[in-house]
Amino acid sequence: MEIYYIAFAVVAVVVFSTCVIVVRQKTAQVIEVFGKFDSTRSAGLQFKMPWPIALSVGTINLKIQEVKDEVGVKTSDNAFIRFPVAVQFKVIEDKVQAAFYELDRPIQQIQSFVLNIIRSKAAGMTMADLYTSRDDIAVAVEHDLKGKLESFGYEIVTVLVDEPEPSKEVADAFNRVIAAKREQEAAIAEAEALKIRKVGEARANAESLKLTAQAYVEQRKTIAEGIGDAMGEIRDGLQGVNDQVILEYFAGIDERDAIRDAAKGKGSIIVFTNSKSTSDDQIALTKALMSQIKDNKTSK
Repeated sequence: MEIYYIAFAVVAVVVFSTCVIVVRQKTAQVIEVFGKFDSTRSAGLQFKMPWPIALSVGTINLKIQEVKDEVGVKTSDNAFIRFPVAVQFKVIEDKVQAAFYELDRPIQQIQSFVLNIIRSKAAGMTMADLYTSRDDIAVAVEHDLKGKLESFGYEIVTVLVDEPEPSKEVADAFNRVIAAKREQEAAIAEAEALKIRKVGEARANAESLKLTAQAYVEQRKTIAEGIGDAMGEIRDGLQGVNDQVILEYFAGIDERDAIRDAAKGKGSIIVFTNSKSTSDDQIALTKALMSQIKDNKTSK
């Protein structure tokens, strides 16, 4: 009889031991009853129905996990580039059932999602655009993955897209293109600077010519006013003198000054003129002016 009690006690202990499970922190265990999902158990000491009625069929990791991959893409300008991508994700605690049953191989399937999203985003971009749009691509991947994976019980924490890695040939070609573009920009800037200098010089010359012309006009105006005043005085002092004679007189002064200045040059210079500045009328006018000047001095 005691043997039966002992056997019963042993069986009871064994059966009870299958009812007790210990779940580690940041994990969850999936419980099935006769092969059908029943419930999940969180961290700590938990109980379930005994074996073989209820079984703990799997453990789900609730920590933040990371999957890394390098995605090869072809840009719109036919360059082949590899994108280092890191996706951090975790299982949503109240969707453990979906995370356990919906995806067979979550790591590989997340990699496939990332591959498709990045390739679709990069298809319409040039290689230069990819370098400047890394953050935009990361945001797009995170947004699309969230929409796809939440229904499977996974939450996307963040997506990190590192700097693209082109092949050596593509990188060398890209550097040559950038160098040529910089040289072209430098040449354009230099041409613009030369243009600005030339325009500045032309404006300065135009301003100088304008000022010279104004000075010339003012000079001629002053001379004309002086001649006008002188003609008035001669006309008042010598009654009956013709204005033409007076004008020829003044013109003769400039001519005689020019002859005088030419004679001051080095060497033997002979100057001939066929001017009428030495006409009898002008000689008479000169004598009359000299006589008037002499009389004025005597009267004083």
